[in-house]
Amino acid sequence: MTLIDQEIAHIARVMMPSMQTASGIPILPPAYWHKRLLNLLDRACLSRSQFYAVDRLMIQIEYVLASAITARVYTAA
Repeated sequence: MTLIDQEIAHIARVMMPSMQTASGIPILPPAYWHKRLLNLLDRACLSRSQFYAVDRLMIQIEYVLASAITARVYTAA
């Protein structure tokens, strides 16, 4: 397993639990993870499977952000 693979695996393991906590307050916000993934895309020559893994993680961030917006809309009404 390459260093890039290890980093992607680490992010995949800890990203969601750090954003979706029982208290509702993220340990590390989506912007942090988005920046980390962008840095990974910028500095590394990724294989196709690595690129797809990063893309899936980006989609997870978008899902968390969309869920947060939806929750705010319904609680404000």
